Amino acid sequence: YQQLIQKTFQISPSIREHYDTAIRENLRGSGNRTVVGLHLRLGDYKNISASSFGYCAPTEWYLEWLAKLWPTLNNPVLFVASDEVDTVLKDFATYNPVTSDQIGATPPHNLKGKGAGFFGDWYTLTQCDVLAISNSTFSFTACMMNQRPGAKFFRAHYDQKIIPFDPWDSEPIIHRDISDNKLVQLGNTLKVVYNTQGTRGVVKNVFYELPYYGIRNVIMKTVLRSRATSSTKIKERDQVVPSI
Repeated sequence: YQQLIQKTFQISPSIREHYDTAIRENLRGSGNRTVVGLHLRLGDYKNISASSFGYCAPTEWYLEWLAKLWPTLNNPVLFVASDEVDTVLKDFATYNPVTSDQIGATPPHNLKGKGAGFFGDWYTLTQCDVLAISNSTFSFTACMMNQRPGAKFFRAHYDQKIIPFDPWDSEPIIHRDISDNKLVQLGNTLKVVYNTQGTRGVVKNVFYELPYYGIRNVIMKTVLRSRATSSTKIKERDQVVPSI
């Protein structure tokens, strides 16, 4: 279904031309440049470490990967997308990174004020020659829609750092196995937090994020169970046939 999906979800020609112009003139340039795209998701991922998928891959993982990759590329340029771009951008200063704002891949006039600020990041990722993404459907779908000849795709793995993948033969999200008992699950979670956020992240999660996540989880389950019980009682009541 790859060709069908890519054909179905095409961008409006006028909007596509707007972003293509910015990428052509300010990113790819007139030379035969290799565009390397990174997506680093932080934001809410710092707060949901108890989930099976929420982990913040540190910039060190991408830097280790770049150090090996960069010398093998023809005239490379680095594009960085993130929900906290100012936080991560400085770590890649050696590679002179650029962002969607810097290359002019911002919403055209008819999309301003319509919540499309994210689109420049997403679309630019679809035009990269090499991508290394977070454990996020935002950038995973960008990989799916990427039609650059010979494009290569990599993703952050909670235990294996940056690994290659095929967006058309992989799960959109990598999940940790959290089926162990609660104590083992807590230990595995804190290990991932330490590897991705360091000691400060562990302290914050132990004293705030994990308790908050647990309480919220209990409340949600209680509310859903209550609604399910009420719904069942209503159905049973409606099914009662009145006696004549």
